[in-house]
Amino acid sequence: LDADFLSTNPSAVRNTRQFAASRRINDPGGSMSRLYVLESGFSLTGANADTRLMVRSADVAPIAAHLAARLVPDAAPAEGTQTATATTLGIDQSALDAIVSDLETHRGEGLVVAGPRQPAEVHALAHLINDRLGNVGKTVDYTALPDARSSRDSIAALGREMTAGKITTLVIIGGDPVYNAPADVDMGSVLKSGTTTTIHLSLYDNETSQQCTWHVPRAHYLEAWSDARAWDGTWCVVQPLIEPLMGGISAIELLAMISDDQVTAGYDIVRRTMSESARRSDFESLWRRTLHDGFLAGSAATLQPLKVGRDVGATACESIWQHWTPASEGTFELVFVPDVKVFDGRYANNGWLQELPDPLTKLTWDNAVLIGVDAAERLRVETGDLVRLSHGGREITAAALVMPGQHPGSVTLSLGYGQALGAISDGAGFNFYLLRTADGMGFATGASIDPAGGSYTLAVTQHHHAIDSVAGQGTQKRLPSLFREATLDEYRKNPGFANDPHHTGVHVPHRLSLWEENNLDGAQYAWAMSIDLNACTGCSACVIACQAENNIPIVGKDQVKRGREMHWLRVDRYFKGQNPAVPEAAVMQPVPCMMCENAPCEQVCPVAATTHDKDGLNVMIYNRCVGTRYCSNNCPYKVRKFNYFDYAKRRPVREGGILHVQPDYYTRPQTDTNPLRQLQFNPEVTIRSRGVMEKCTYCIQRISDAKISAKNAWVKLSPQDKARDRRVTVADDSFTTACAQACPAQAIVFGDKNDPDSGVTAKFKNKRTYQMLEEINTKPRTRYQARIRNQAPTLAAADHSVAEPGHG
Repeated sequence: LDADFLSTNPSAVRNTRQFAASRRINDPGGSMSRLYVLESGFSLTGANADTRLMVRSADVAPIAAHLAARLVPDAAPAEGTQTATATTLGIDQSALDAIVSDLETHRGEGLVVAGPRQPAEVHALAHLINDRLGNVGKTVDYTALPDARSSRDSIAALGREMTAGKITTLVIIGGDPVYNAPADVDMGSVLKSGTTTTIHLSLYDNETSQQCTWHVPRAHYLEAWSDARAWDGTWCVVQPLIEPLMGGISAIELLAMISDDQVTAGYDIVRRTMSESARRSDFESLWRRTLHDGFLAGSAATLQPLKVGRDVGATACESIWQHWTPASEGTFELVFVPDVKVFDGRYANNGWLQELPDPLTKLTWDNAVLIGVDAAERLRVETGDLVRLSHGGREITAAALVMPGQHPGSVTLSLGYGQALGAISDGAGFNFYLLRTADGMGFATGASIDPAGGSYTLAVTQHHHAIDSVAGQGTQKRLPSLFREATLDEYRKNPGFANDPHHTGVHVPHRLSLWEENNLDGAQYAWAMSIDLNACTGCSACVIACQAENNIPIVGKDQVKRGREMHWLRVDRYFKGQNPAVPEAAVMQPVPCMMCENAPCEQVCPVAATTHDKDGLNVMIYNRCVGTRYCSNNCPYKVRKFNYFDYAKRRPVREGGILHVQPDYYTRPQTDTNPLRQLQFNPEVTIRSRGVMEKCTYCIQRISDAKISAKNAWVKLSPQDKARDRRVTVADDSFTTACAQACPAQAIVFGDKNDPDSGVTAKFKNKRTYQMLEEINTKPRTRYQARIRNQAPTLAAADHSVAEPGHG
């Protein structure tokens, strides 16, 4: 129910791991979970749903009342459901019937989740349904919140007391309330009043710091000792990796100084806290074990029994029907969502995240007003056009992005952009916090949107390599061969559907080559990768992990909009179906180098800068490359990247002008790079220079390290053991690539396919495995496992979202 538990939830990594495990199916006789999602705009969770219902966020509450009335009729009255019918709410009755049927049929195995944007009444009904269906203790547990007070109410009270002069000194630990507090609180004016001495501990000199009396530099969490509680309550210890680079102090050290504590060192404070909490005679050994593990075993919060009162359902439903109103013609709903990359703005100065394409919109370096296809047509708005949003006497002008799957009466606004200060964040996107008030923190109805005239360039990466010139028709025609999927029933009837030409439309005429292929003869290892599209959620953690591991630079918006982003691994996103307003599904597909055994790039390089090594890897020899870019032109997967500048020393720019760089780029010495930037580089990976092509290497530095370790262990074996392992087997669990290591869904498996016991060998034997563009005979070593959708049989081929007339 309007819950993005795979992306913005505090426990998103754990949720992703568990969700992917429930989707993993290795044989036709297996089973898998089924996910229904109700939301106004596409989220990562919605993109992974078997059935996605496109509804306004404001209509989720009455839909929850409908579900409760049918699932727990003795506790949730049906009054009001006749007025707000399923069709009125934007979905057909068969979808509600399927949800109710599945939840009733799978008592103790189902789960209803309410999102944080929804009011308390929706959460109460979700708890009630889970309780009555026997899900508590099986699919959901409850713990007590350590502090259940509302931060929204407390910051409003703080503003009133400061304005009244009741507070003489205010210490702000982190955050940026001037930027992101509710718009009607106006913390900027409160701090400007001058009646209070204000001290701000912050990583950045941001908007709040500018309005405070004092700014204290804060140590990064990787520079300081601290502690924290995990989502399940487990006590964790935060340990520094380096000394503070800028001489900052941590929050606990500042608080110790303010409170005149006798203990002021971060290490001593954390150690004392654990000692007082644990109260163990063997504290020293427990402390060392906790430092080793990173958390205190057995410290998770105690599970609490759920107590749902008899009148909760009736009270919640009554409140819902009192407050709910249908959409008014000509108005929109504003839905405020934390950005999947910069969250609430706290990571806006991270260049890696700014340049990471959004999983659904593929937008970089900006946010935008996500508006539905039908609404955009009515307003005569296209992507990049400026629109004026007005609500409650406040307005903002921002760029629009036409988004498939967005409800026609709702627009999605990602928070975290539009900050006035910051080396990276300055000028990036639009500040939608200016429209968010205390009574509409999640969504607000009754807004108006009008074209404002003018345009704004958005850097979207999805179509950078497209050769489709027929308005998406070519993509839809080719999609079944690129991203192969089937329903669970189809998989059970035809387990080999992924390689069935009748299902995929792919015809492989032959497996012949223009020359005799003997370049891989005698290879000791055959490194390969399998990507399970049934487990992958499209979160893009693999992209950032690859960037960090392999010293991949950020290039800035100016270069991204020219198609020059440098990511070795991208995640393609496709909307499936002929109706972009209501797509059948959104699918995501990671695309690294395919490591083709019959590589088209090698065949055209005039200087043999790209070639196969002795293990059969398609590698780059950087000091041979002369930058012809023939290899990139000939790569059918478009995974090769060219260094148009020395990006390691070039600062990213949003608008580069005629030079595309700052003027001092051409006057600084080649080796004159920022020392702080040098600290982030992986010393095991070469820094590439201008004029050189680069691409995914399967983390060859990790492969080399693992081979050396395996060889060192092998030479210590007895002659008999050496004879049994002449090829020096590299253990399957001894290493993996950065992308596979970071994947929370464990969708990427890497290993040696010459090893019959390796995980990747088992994956390649699975009938769901297929090769992308196998018809051109590149023989890729990166292969995919096709996706399986588990839709309810009654909904398998239906459109369950009803575009309401008059919305927008």
